[in-house]
Amino acid sequence: MRLWGRRRQVVGIAAMCALSFLTTGCFDRMELEQQAFVVALGVDKAPGNMVDCSFLISLPVNPNGGGGGDAGNQPTASKGPITFRAHSITEAMQLANSSVERTLTLSHLSLILFSSSMAKHGLDPEIRPLVRYREFRRTTFVAVSEGNARDILAANAPVLEKSTSRWADDIADVGRRSNLIPVTQLHDFLRRLEDAHEDPIVPLCAINQTAASSSGSSLPSGGLSYTAGSISRAGGNPVEWSGAAVFRKDKQVDELNGRQVMDLRMLQGRLSRAKYTFPDPYNKNETVGLTIRRERAPEVNVQLTRPMQISVVIPLEGDLISTQVTTNYDLPAARTKLQRTVDQALSKELSTLVTHLSHDDGVDVVPISRYVRGRFATYSAFAQYPWEQQLSSANINVQVQLQVRRFGIQSKPVQST
Repeated sequence: MRLWGRRRQVVGIAAMCALSFLTTGCFDRMELEQQAFVVALGVDKAPGNMVDCSFLISLPVNPNGGGGGDAGNQPTASKGPITFRAHSITEAMQLANSSVERTLTLSHLSLILFSSSMAKHGLDPEIRPLVRYREFRRTTFVAVSEGNARDILAANAPVLEKSTSRWADDIADVGRRSNLIPVTQLHDFLRRLEDAHEDPIVPLCAINQTAASSSGSSLPSGGLSYTAGSISRAGGNPVEWSGAAVFRKDKQVDELNGRQVMDLRMLQGRLSRAKYTFPDPYNKNETVGLTIRRERAPEVNVQLTRPMQISVVIPLEGDLISTQVTTNYDLPAARTKLQRTVDQALSKELSTLVTHLSHDDGVDVVPISRYVRGRFATYSAFAQYPWEQQLSSANINVQVQLQVRRFGIQSKPVQST
């Protein structure tokens, strides 16, 4: 018995020694001081079926190293984007280490910016590596730039934010509040590509050349614009975000301005709060301003006839926030006229937008197809249904039902004495 117990001890010790060689070690560890954190990636089309990849690298700051205030302790940007030409994004990352003294890592990547020329050519060849390479998180924001993406990253000069690692998150947060741009993550883009009869949209940015060249002392000549790169302003960040790029699967086919994106979010039932301006019903030369938000989800009715009939009813509620006339909209008759005027204007505006996207672009970015998906017994039957062909000739009617709830702090107009 003693001999058997001793043998068991020897076998146990030998097994432990053997297993110790199978345990993982830290031979491949990567210290913070050995990594270059890419916070934004710009992708432009290059000759010879190649791409120009621009990396914006964050420079971490030691929180114990001083710097005067919280702003001094935030990660700052490198001197500018670093661009490499390669066959793919992953190959460009490999080439980047020929001049960057630290290993590039995408663990803090927050924005992938594609140029409009590449988006119009098709993003499928570039999206596929992003799905396979584990460093690309699906929560990364995706956007399209007018012109080269490298120029956007080089010209970007945030007004308030000093941390490049937070810049894209701040833009997305503002987009959710203002509704001027859609907030699209890589996961959202991929899901729209894979689902039948759905098409993606991504935010659009551009350089405002007038704002970039002006000193901020005077505004340029021109009217109101919600289009990125053409907004009438002076000073500030040359890069502005407004509108969206519309895709038919992986190819960009159209653009929306900021006002149209607000309309689209209203159709999707995702309008949290947006400020609209309309002609005053009592004086067409003046305007009224309202804050509009969703009251209930839109009611969508689709009849699969030939041609297809689509009717959308959108219940909204709003607050009167500005008026240039002395009309007392607190009175029932004036309020009713205001609601009727806004209903007609928005109904026409939304019907025009959906008809243009469906008939001219052949896309469904709402998407309306979700409302008929449950009528098919299987997903295969739904995917084989000629939805786009039917949608291109559909009769579409959008009806807005607005209820003005409040009139600001002062409900009645100012009375001069």
